[in-house]
Amino acid sequence: METTARKKASPPSADDRARRQSSRKGKEKRNNPNAIAVLDFSSRVDVPMLVITLVLLVFGMTMMFSAGHVWSYRKNDSDSFAYISKQMLAAGIGLAAMFVLSVFDYRFLRKEFKLPGGRRFNLAQVILVITLILTAMTIPFGVSNIEGGPKRWLAIPLLGSFQPSDTLKVGLIIFMAWYIHKNFDRIRLFKYGIRRPMWLLVVIFVLMYFQPHLSGFVIMAVLWAAMLFVGGINIKPAILVGVAALAVGAVMFFVVSDYTYFMERVSNTFDPTADIDGTTYQSYQAVLAVGSGGFWGVGFGNSVQKHYYLP
Repeated sequence: METTARKKASPPSADDRARRQSSRKGKEKRNNPNAIAVLDFSSRVDVPMLVITLVLLVFGMTMMFSAGHVWSYRKNDSDSFAYISKQMLAAGIGLAAMFVLSVFDYRFLRKEFKLPGGRRFNLAQVILVITLILTAMTIPFGVSNIEGGPKRWLAIPLLGSFQPSDTLKVGLIIFMAWYIHKNFDRIRLFKYGIRRPMWLLVVIFVLMYFQPHLSGFVIMAVLWAAMLFVGGINIKPAILVGVAALAVGAVMFFVVSDYTYFMERVSNTFDPTADIDGTTYQSYQAVLAVGSGGFWGVGFGNSVQKHYYLP
């Protein structure tokens, strides 16, 4: 018994101290965003998710070729493979980006950098600002993908165009994740849980209003609210603020703005036959395509509406 007691009371060996020190340093490194490497090749591949992604990619490209090769033949000098070729190139770029992101340590997004004046910033904030600026550029420089349509796209020489609001969705998610992480211990306070994040939603609303892009704002508002809810905000004041915001939005919608465009979108959704030669042409043709195919469809390559009816 004396021997056992002596062993328990004996100081840790040098190896034990080294292991404890190494473990402590590893924990400090994991919790310190400034000590995190950009790439981490030690993570394992999520095989089920990879398989699902590849299956959906192949299925989606196959369906796109089936639906679009007729229009491709007509619009690209008898080249039925013009659209699918571009899609395959985009898929290759996407797979390469997926690989890079799979080894990218997301914690690096909160790595802090210091400006000359001492002010700090991180990559999550930079990504949000860049996506906001790109979205704001659509107001003076935006282009439309259809004649007379909303100008939601930015033209890129030699590459076509892209929709900056899609990048803003990613920027919003990254920023809100960082914001909730930083303020997790005080997120239930009205100031940090609702008031401060609300300013970001107001900015997004203004940008979407001038495009106009109602559906884009609704999607981002839902993302914003869902992340705050999961982050643990106080629900009661959030509900009151949400009701007030809906009331203010209704006033702006019906009194301040020209809501003809928005009302057309809503009415066309519920009544595809309202203007089949004009604003509801595409939705009407889509309904015909779904109706003629029924539950099981007409079979691969046998659809009718793709023959110059449904773009």
